[in-house]
Amino acid sequence: MHASGSRLTRIDALRVEASNRCFYRIHSDGANLVLMTSPPELERNDQFVALAQLFAARAIPVPKVAASNFEQGWFLMSDLGTVHLEEAYATGEREPAIKAAIDTLVVLGDIRDPRIEPYDADRLNMELAIFTEWFVGNLLQQDARADATEAPFALLVEAAEAQPRSCVHRDYHCRNLLYNDGTLGIVDFQDALHGPVLYDLASLLRDCYYTFDESEIDRWLNYFAALTPSLRAQEQPTIKRWFDFIAVQVLSGGVTGTEVQEHVTNFLDLITLHRALLANSAATRTKSPVTK
Repeated sequence: MHASGSRLTRIDALRVEASNRCFYRIHSDGANLVLMTSPPELERNDQFVALAQLFAARAIPVPKVAASNFEQGWFLMSDLGTVHLEEAYATGEREPAIKAAIDTLVVLGDIRDPRIEPYDADRLNMELAIFTEWFVGNLLQQDARADATEAPFALLVEAAEAQPRSCVHRDYHCRNLLYNDGTLGIVDFQDALHGPVLYDLASLLRDCYYTFDESEIDRWLNYFAALTPSLRAQEQPTIKRWFDFIAVQVLSGGVTGTEVQEHVTNFLDLITLHRALLANSAATRTKSPVTK
């Protein structure tokens, strides 16, 4: 801080959920910065920095990495602000914040790069298998028989595979999005993949931390579809079915990660909400085929 002429005034630990990483806001009499400590043996830090550079070059509002040490696992980044969408939803900025998040999804979805791996059927099935083993079996202590899960899981994967492809953040919810002074900020993007076009929109509108009215979900879904070239030729009922099915996949994937399993104490208070959202998403889908 001294090299830049700024004087450090305070360091605050920031909220994290189900993560091996830690974050600290470094206050100074100049611009604030955020320090991320990320164990190199547990995290793909090279992918984080590569995607930060790639996304910034495409005008995606992610933090700029100002300094780093890959061996020790620390990264000094620009500060995107203190107000998350979770807080913005309770203010007059709610509507423009949601619109900014969806507009940015359209830009993000167009990004193609070899460093963004495919989110294919194998990954989707792996998530569902872990969901069955860890969440249903270990946590809920229920018997998830293969004959009971095979058909619905196949339906979820079929619906995901039927969708057009786009770059997806994969954790695009109100605690990973910020909205400060009319500007969106995006964090926790290192696991981005090339997958179903509606995945991130489902993360946003079927948020595990916030519940939207169904009418509002439909309004924003139609808005996104109108902006997304790969969806313009699709009929609205097809888009809605895809959305509802991928929402179940999103919420199932939210309770499968190894970080969640290692930090289960901090995550258990969300399980009831996840179950309610899963039930709601499943209830809203129709019995029609998932493809046209």
